[in-house]
Amino acid sequence: MPTDYRVTINGRYGTLEASAARLQVSVGNPRYEGRKLEALADFCRRRYENTTVVLSDTLQRHNLPEPQRYWMACRREGQEWLERNRAALHGLTIRRWDDYLMDPRYASARALIDKLTASGPAHEAILALAERQTSIPIERSLSFLREELAVFSFMMEDKAIDIYAGSWITPAIRELKLPAFDCIRCLSVDLERKRTAKPDLALSA
Repeated sequence: MPTDYRVTINGRYGTLEASAARLQVSVGNPRYEGRKLEALADFCRRRYENTTVVLSDTLQRHNLPEPQRYWMACRREGQEWLERNRAALHGLTIRRWDDYLMDPRYASARALIDKLTASGPAHEAILALAERQTSIPIERSLSFLREELAVFSFMMEDKAIDIYAGSWITPAIRELKLPAFDCIRCLSVDLERKRTAKPDLALSA
């Protein structure tokens, strides 16, 4: 599918040899709409045998004043995103955030993350990340990060390269020292408008 954008790699973490990828999608982020999303999806299709789109729709409720109240609103936004971008997602597997929250592993993973981030270096790492979100109260930012880390802790047991159009939370991941994170493989990417019809940058670029 032709697109006006190319994917550029801003950062790498871990070994990048894998046949599978997870494209981490934040609903509401303009990088995951229209031609930019098409470029990201094409980037994954051309490089990996299979790609799972992780749609972090209900995770975004922590950015709103009353997270529990806005749960269904965030889920509706996720459904609208899927319908709006269906054509760009052909051939990709979709998993929504609630799929992970309903996973039997989530409760114990969350309890462990809460314990590990209650004090010490892991707490300092997620606090530093939370403090960057100046428009959101610190407790909601911490809840966002703890939920995200709990899901990542068992999601990443299924080995794949995780791709995100933005910055990864690797400082917090490193401090947790969990087995699932030992072989974490992440790409931070961005999108830039093409000046010519050149192909997207190769992974080795």
